Amino acid sequence: MLIGERRGGKVLFCLMLEDEGVEYQKDSKGNPILPIFRLTGEPLPALENGQTLPPYEPLGPICKSAVKMGQ
Repeated sequence: MLIGERRGGKVLFCLMLEDEGVEYQKDSKGNPILPIFRLTGEPLPALENGQTLPPYEPLGPICKSAVKMGQ
């Protein structure tokens, strides 16, 4: 989990997933490029001016709930 803070009291979070034993692409510093935690197939919203994210895999798995409503 990455946590950032900006002026004006804004806090930003980025949750990325890493499975043990899985080989990931690496960035120029040798860090794994991990998939982001997603609940839908929608693309990420546009970043604000000056906002950045680390390299990430945009097409990672979509996490679904196993809970069925009404049970």
